[in-house]
This record gives sequence, C-alpha cells and structure tokens, in this order.
Amino acid sequence: MKTIKFRFMLVNTKTSTMKPVIYTLAEIEKGIILNILRKNELFGLSRDLFTGLKDRNGKEIYSGDLIENKHKVLKEVQWNEKRCGWNIYANGIWKVIGNTYEKKELIL
Repeated sequence: MKTIKFRFMLVNTKTSTMKPVIYTLAEIEKGIILNILRKNELFGLSRDLFTGLKDRNGKEIYSGDLIENKHKVLKEVQWNEKRCGWNIYANGIWKVIGNTYEKKELIL
C-alpha cells in the first residue's frame, strides 16, 4: 500500500519566508502539523498531495508542482476531475522545476 503524503508550504509570520515540509497522513492525524504551526509562528499556505510519481531525478511530484519535459514544455501538476487522475501519467520523463508558490513567474 502506498503511503499518502502531503507537502505543506509553511510561511513564517515574522520573516515571511516559505518552507516546504512533508508529512504522511498518519502524522497529520496525530496532530503534528498543528503543533508545529502553533509553536513556530507559522501558517499554512498550501497543502499539496503526493502524486505517487517521481521526476527523472527521483524527486517526488506533488500537486501544484511546475514540471517540464525534455522539450521544455511547462505544466502545472493538477488533479483532472474528468479523468479521475493526475494530468501527468509517466514516471521519469518530467523534471520538477518548482511549484506554484515559489515560482509564480513560471505559471502560464
């Protein structure tokens, strides 16, 4: 069974710096993310689901990631309601180049 993981983009309320952190569903259910937010003056900007896929460098791909193929075609990873699946389908042909929160200038 695959582990369900989420990437949270956390923002420090004092410095406005962003930091991505990854937790499993089991960790979230234990309240870990809430404790971290309370103790460190952070707020959650996003919650992105792991697709189960990895890019050509072995990096995990999450919803909200910006990816490109070898032809430099850019795509934002999203859930496709009509297909009931991700808008990408192959392991290893894409490269994660950022996400919609850190690389807004790349969004089409």
